[in-house]
Amino acid sequence: MAVVTRDPVSAVDAFYDPLFAQLPLPAFLIDRDLKVASVNTEFQRSFLVSPDAVVGRNAAVLFVRDELPRLVALLGRLRRHELDDDLGGWDVHGPQGEVVRARIRMRAIDLDGARLTMGVLVDVRRRDRALQCSFEPAQLFSALFDDAVLPMTLQDDQWRYCEVNAAFCTLVGYTRDELLGTDPIMLMPDDVHERVRMQRTMVDGYGDRGMIHDRPLKRKHGGIVLIRLHYQKIEDAAGRRYVLISLVDLTDEIDLRRRVEKQARSMEQLFELAPVGFVMRDEEHRIIRVNRAFAAMSGFTPSELIGRIDSFSPDGLPCAFDTPSTSPSASPPAAEAGPTQSAGSPGTVSSGTVSSGAVSSGAVFPGAVARARIPLVARDGRRLLTDRISTQIEDLDGRRLRLTAISDVTQESQLEEELKRLVMQQGALLRTMSAGVMMVVAGRVIRCNASLESLLGLPAEHIVAREVGDVVDADVPWARIVRDAADALEADSTYRCEVELRRQGSAPVVCALQLRLIDSALPEQGMIVTLHDITDLKRQHARLVQANAELGTLIENTAVAIAYLDRDSVVRCNHKLESLLGVSPGALTGRAFGDFVLSGEAAGSSLLSLLSGQPSGSHTLAVRLRRTDGLVVDCLAHLGAIDPQRWPDAAILIVVDMSGQQAALSALAESQERFGRFAEAVDEAVFVIDGDRGSALYANSRFGRVLGVSAEAFYQSPASAWTHVDPDDRPALEALLSTHAGAEQRELDVRVEPPGAGPRIVRLRRFPGRAGSGELYFLAEDVTEIRGLAQRRLEDAIQQRDTLVREVHHRIKNNLQGVAGLLQQSAARRPEIAAQLEEIVGQIQAIAQVHGLQVRDKGDLSLARIARAVFDNLGRSFGRSIQYPIGAFTSLESWAIPEQEAVPVALVVNELGTNAIKHGVAGQLLDAQLEQAGETVTLRIRNAGRLPEGFAFERLAPSPSGLGLIKALLPRRGTRLTLTDGPDGTVVAELQIGAPVIRQGAKG
Repeated sequence: MAVVTRDPVSAVDAFYDPLFAQLPLPAFLIDRDLKVASVNTEFQRSFLVSPDAVVGRNAAVLFVRDELPRLVALLGRLRRHELDDDLGGWDVHGPQGEVVRARIRMRAIDLDGARLTMGVLVDVRRRDRALQCSFEPAQLFSALFDDAVLPMTLQDDQWRYCEVNAAFCTLVGYTRDELLGTDPIMLMPDDVHERVRMQRTMVDGYGDRGMIHDRPLKRKHGGIVLIRLHYQKIEDAAGRRYVLISLVDLTDEIDLRRRVEKQARSMEQLFELAPVGFVMRDEEHRIIRVNRAFAAMSGFTPSELIGRIDSFSPDGLPCAFDTPSTSPSASPPAAEAGPTQSAGSPGTVSSGTVSSGAVSSGAVFPGAVARARIPLVARDGRRLLTDRISTQIEDLDGRRLRLTAISDVTQESQLEEELKRLVMQQGALLRTMSAGVMMVVAGRVIRCNASLESLLGLPAEHIVAREVGDVVDADVPWARIVRDAADALEADSTYRCEVELRRQGSAPVVCALQLRLIDSALPEQGMIVTLHDITDLKRQHARLVQANAELGTLIENTAVAIAYLDRDSVVRCNHKLESLLGVSPGALTGRAFGDFVLSGEAAGSSLLSLLSGQPSGSHTLAVRLRRTDGLVVDCLAHLGAIDPQRWPDAAILIVVDMSGQQAALSALAESQERFGRFAEAVDEAVFVIDGDRGSALYANSRFGRVLGVSAEAFYQSPASAWTHVDPDDRPALEALLSTHAGAEQRELDVRVEPPGAGPRIVRLRRFPGRAGSGELYFLAEDVTEIRGLAQRRLEDAIQQRDTLVREVHHRIKNNLQGVAGLLQQSAARRPEIAAQLEEIVGQIQAIAQVHGLQVRDKGDLSLARIARAVFDNLGRSFGRSIQYPIGAFTSLESWAIPEQEAVPVALVVNELGTNAIKHGVAGQLLDAQLEQAGETVTLRIRNAGRLPEGFAFERLAPSPSGLGLIKALLPRRGTRLTLTDGPDGTVVAELQIGAPVIRQGAKG
């Protein structure tokens, strides 16, 4: 087998050369959005798919649904560099839709600045095995060796490096060029050189089978790494023998082993020195280990306990689950037997039954925890209550063990029983109280009742153990309340105050707060705080005060005259009644209302008789009242009872002045008549609707001609006015109609198509109505002819502007061509500078071609037309044409360049064509291609010749001519120029133009 090598290439080329595009294994690329970025030729052939069917779609198109969570997790780890490779079995979709099993190698790569994941299908297990034989062994070796995640080297029979992969270079810190041809012993510490030579002798003595050795390795920049090497002898087609070596980094394995040993020592100390008892049992329930704490608790030595059976659960499993239960039918677990056979005797470890709150149920499984309180009798006869927590674990050999932690809770249990009785008594007292009560010690809430929870709107867990100031959000800080209550508390009395509590999400409440010490002699024992909700009581009092004030304000500020009467006498009245009767303020109180009623009229006599008789409901009468100045006022009087039980001692009289009503009605009729005459005189449609658009109030004679709807239909349904309005204008019309009636004047143009009249444009103007009326006034004017005239004027102006611009470009083109002609004449007269002048002439001609195109086209210019014009001009100037496919250039004429970028791009194309003609071989190939891929258009110029050795366009400095001018003119964004030697003795110049320099949309 020949040694496989390859020259370094850029990241972009690496995946468009045979390593990806022609890789003999199916391969694919996945981007950061889990979408398929590309697939190679072998993938398309093997799975019978086209790139359009998978590229751009989610990776689920390749993998079955059950593999997607695993794929997402793997891609995340690859992007975070948590691992460099993955080789495992995956279920993927086959060519016929079937599920096939494939071994896939995945690796994170950087491609042109983007983070991608490449996957290679190393082995696909399916009936059709032909796909595994579609490539050469040398190609397979190259693909697997170069891209392997494990460091690999290929060494000759003298053990010198013939080839190394990227993973090995990363491991040792050397480049490939630094390693090739060297002896690997240079990477070994001095003290292992002799051992390495011996191992080489052993490898030479064995056959082709592999061998494994561990040894240290020095990195270039310092540090030693322990590696494991696997040797495998191979032979190429010429019979030359090599050694293929795979390396595994053991650094993490050694570090993990050290951490495991350290953790084991820590666990050993934790078990032995723990302050609680630990007991470990095997699957046969025999005690295999106890710690010092349990031995001290039970009184037995560890040797007396180890090997004995200790069972305390009803089903015989020493670590069965013990779950709380309040069911009276639950059977207690069996007694826990000690190291002797007689339970309850002085030799037993435990006896008795489990407390009624713990029963056993369920099966044991790893990681589960069971807890129970079980009595234990010590060696000296003491009866202890223990709290036991059990779980199942596994030792290093995989044996299942039961670990139980045992604590002595005898004293705690006794205290719990005593406290339980006290708590039950206090809890019953607190629950029966309607007021909120809390116990406060050192500024923290120790306990509270349900009424306080309801009052504060907080559960008990958000109240207990918190600072009072954090729980009680009052208008008075808690610290100030305690400070104000200090004197009362010292006197052994109760402090009272009112506070307003603010509650999140609820209205604040007013509470009466009471505070008293639990024991005045021992203030540190805390205090009792009681909160009574008096919000409703305070609210009712405030309502009474407010109602009385509002009633007085209402009477004084109402627009009608009001009086409270006791029979005929005025008890209280407002200023409106005093002004109506012409009396001074306060002079009407106590006087008889009958003094102002005009005598001799039936309505006045009826009103007076009602004030002295029995009520029969409310009454409204038209009466005439005489003012103190002698004037008579026409009024409307409404008499009603405040309290029917006290009539006529409690009556209310409302008097409305009707003297100005008739004058107002007359003025209104006159105003409406003037409005009608005005509306009929104007040459516009005038109509009025009420504020809620429920009824039509007016429409003039022009209404039907402008809007195409009869006035009768409008009066029946105001919405019919918009019947012929274009549907696209309805939203704007609705916004105009919905505006508040009192708003400023607004207008809107809508399209209307009355029957038989054709489309029309109507300007609709809305005017504010009378104050308080809620009416909407509209003017509708047909402006179709006015708008048409304005549109024609605008089109004429645009046409004149375009004609002027084209004339300017035409004159610029002629002037540039004239300058070019003068320069050509100068070149003929002065041969010593003819070459420089010809180059300038070509550049001027390219600029002139751009202006010539702008005479015909407006705005952006077609790249294809610019290139075609430049190539034709170069052919005329040098007497040699550049061949280009007319069809391809014509099909891409829609790809355009902005006007400001047209001249630089034309000059770049001119320089590329000029170089191709000058430096090419006469009579040889000289052509141009224009191609489009995605959002990029590529101009490719090919001429016979070769680039100078070591040529690199990117290292050229900008200059006034040639490639330097191209470097200066080339737009910084959206363009890329490459000059390469072709495989057939040609030089290929590729100009790639993308956004924002080019976009699709040029005019044909």
